[in-house]
Amino acid sequence: MGRTRVFSWKIKDNVYGYLYTGKNDGNLISERITEPTLLSTIADAVSNMTEEEYSSAFTTLNGQINSRYGVSIPGTYSDYYGSDAGNYIVLTGKDGSSFTNQTYGKVDGEAMNKIKEYIDSKLNIAKEQLKEDVNAVNAQTIDKIEHVNANVSAIVSAAEQALEANNAVMANKLESAASAIQTATKIFDLESNGITAEKLKTAIDNYDDTKTWIESKNADLESNKAQISAIIPRLDETHSMVEQVDVKVDSYKVNVDTKLSQLESNVKDIDNKVNKIKTSSSIEQEVVSDGNEVNYSRGIGIGETYDSIYETETIDNEDGTFDIKTTIGNETFEMKVLGFGNKLENEEKHVGLSVANNGFKYLDKSGSFISIIDGDIVLSNADGSGKIEIKSDGVHITGRKRKQSTEE
Repeated sequence: MGRTRVFSWKIKDNVYGYLYTGKNDGNLISERITEPTLLSTIADAVSNMTEEEYSSAFTTLNGQINSRYGVSIPGTYSDYYGSDAGNYIVLTGKDGSSFTNQTYGKVDGEAMNKIKEYIDSKLNIAKEQLKEDVNAVNAQTIDKIEHVNANVSAIVSAAEQALEANNAVMANKLESAASAIQTATKIFDLESNGITAEKLKTAIDNYDDTKTWIESKNADLESNKAQISAIIPRLDETHSMVEQVDVKVDSYKVNVDTKLSQLESNVKDIDNKVNKIKTSSSIEQEVVSDGNEVNYSRGIGIGETYDSIYETETIDNEDGTFDIKTTIGNETFEMKVLGFGNKLENEEKHVGLSVANNGFKYLDKSGSFISIIDGDIVLSNADGSGKIEIKSDGVHITGRKRKQSTEE
């Protein structure tokens, strides 16, 4: 079966409007359909309609209901069409008029809590997964940066060690050269210092060797400077790479926050749809005899105005009588219906309207009373001080029979 759509709306007792009836006469209003095979055919046909087909059928049905009964299905077709990602279902009662489930007409708190718990659990899973992804990216980035820093530190350390070694050798050579030069400066004090021509020549030779060694080491120093100069761009490049990674991480975090915001917005949309289902009209439920297929319907009251939210509750007293309570705003209206041969008695009083096949009676909350039962008519004020009864034997006013004109 395709996607589930709402395909029927209750107009009044045992009268329903269907988006598809399986007939070719064009009439979409009929008595309530209960045959399982036909219901399955209707459900399959409607659930596979395109949005355009569904909208057209909805408009046709609404026009027929309005033309015949002067009311319309509340909302637009999109309130009942749903979507691939989030359909909702509205269920009908067992016989279209008598309902033993006293809680239909609203989504109960337990169901609402289960929906919200499910949404919260899915949201938490998504958040945890996104957090793990961010942490993984951060860990990989930090590991790469630490690896680059380690390589750079090793290169710099090696260069420093080579410079220190060269400096030590240079210091030793310079010290020897300085000693030889110092000896040479005392050339005019040959006698007192024991300097001979051979020693002076040796000192000069040593100076030449030192000069040559210094010149060779200058080349080494230049080479080291070149290595350091080459390392500096690499350090700059590494720094640039780190900055780029930081930018990507920040961008990824912004993207994550955006996706979380979108997810929270979707959750709010789901909450709004659930609340709309809860408050827009009565919700009825029916399970087909085989337990595998369900019928979908939403009730429409004759003369209903949609400016105020209302709820209607039908209670089966299991004695052939039914109590119907309708709440509109802050006011409650009660009605008792007697069926299965039950009849109204004159002595029985019930606040609100009571209806049976032998008549009706109405008692308001102040005590005023009116009834037509078994052909007798009674009209009374709240305390009974003013009472008119029309019976088969004549008219009685406050308990006294009024004489006929022929008897006066």
